[in-house]
Amino acid sequence: MNQHINFLRGLAAICVFCLHFCITYQKTPWENLPSILWTPAWTGVWIFFIISGYLIGKGFYSEKYKTENIRDFCKFYLKRIIRIFPLYFLIVLIDMFFVNTNIYFNGSETFARIFTFRLRNPYADAMTGNLWFISTLVQMYLITPFVWKFIINPIKKLKQSTPITASMLILLLITYLLLRLYWWNKVSWDYFILPNISANIDLFFSGFLLNHFTKDYQDNRLKQILRPVCTTILLVFIIVNTYFMSKLFIGNGTYNLFLKIICPTITLTILLPSIYAYNIEKENYKLKLKSIINNPLLIFNYLGIISFCFYICHCQIMYNVQRIFNFTQDKHIFINLLDILNIKINITASAQNIWACFLVSFIFTLIWAIILYYMLEKQTSKTKI
Repeated sequence: MNQHINFLRGLAAICVFCLHFCITYQKTPWENLPSILWTPAWTGVWIFFIISGYLIGKGFYSEKYKTENIRDFCKFYLKRIIRIFPLYFLIVLIDMFFVNTNIYFNGSETFARIFTFRLRNPYADAMTGNLWFISTLVQMYLITPFVWKFIINPIKKLKQSTPITASMLILLLITYLLLRLYWWNKVSWDYFILPNISANIDLFFSGFLLNHFTKDYQDNRLKQILRPVCTTILLVFIIVNTYFMSKLFIGNGTYNLFLKIICPTITLTILLPSIYAYNIEKENYKLKLKSIINNPLLIFNYLGIISFCFYICHCQIMYNVQRIFNFTQDKHIFINLLDILNIKINITASAQNIWACFLVSFIFTLIWAIILYYMLEKQTSKTKI
């Protein structure tokens, strides 16, 4: 897979992880948490939607997936089921029987929504709220073959397909910007807009349509100009977003127009040219340990490879690590270990607890994600249909 795609997915995973760590951390007021950890999880999820659309669209544009008959539809759905269901339901079953039985057996509708991929409430529970993204993605996959067969593929066959596709992309951007402006203050953003398929369909299918413009890997002057520009803008955008998120949660900020309306469109307009600009390498690129050692920033690329496993299990891991930290004293085993190794950290005991908890949460999530990836996700991806 394109290493830039993996970098973006790794960056998105970090954005989601950091913010979720902050909003589930209970031992200290949010004001005491480092501002740098209030990363824009929403932007991370929007990146996931755009890349998911781009990658699934690549399968249709390359004719890996076809829609000529019912069997083709069934093959596509079966492929998605094999890709998502084993990992998804493994995490759900672990949560249901060993971690968080209350929400499954208390008669609430959360149980039914989780098992039917209709979870729309990101705050359903500290350990399952993140599953709304998987639910929305599955809904996207359900309609994708029909959108391809009856809309995108007929347009692709036209002589003027390129300007029409470009117009569709622009129309998606404008339409959904106007829709978000219309939704502003009319309905609950967190419960009915953020996790809803109708609010994310522009991100997914814009990524899908980008495949029309990335048919080859030839480099050109435009791509050379776009690469540093898009990367710089994206990183600055995430930093600015982090500032707004920290103000929102630990300051006097509000769910303002920038966070709720402008950000999705900006994310999309940055990511599309960025993916196009880095479309210069073959898809069989393999990340090696030696490469990571030589360039530690490639850890984002590796995190991108296991990002699905990382995302789906991170809430469970961090929540339970925090529970362990919450009943300890000011100095716990991690800090004592630093003392034994004569490693001095010039920060307060409270800050030490926060950063220690964060590092342990991240390390355990990473380990569990790697295990899930090699034992389950990678194996199911090899399944021939």
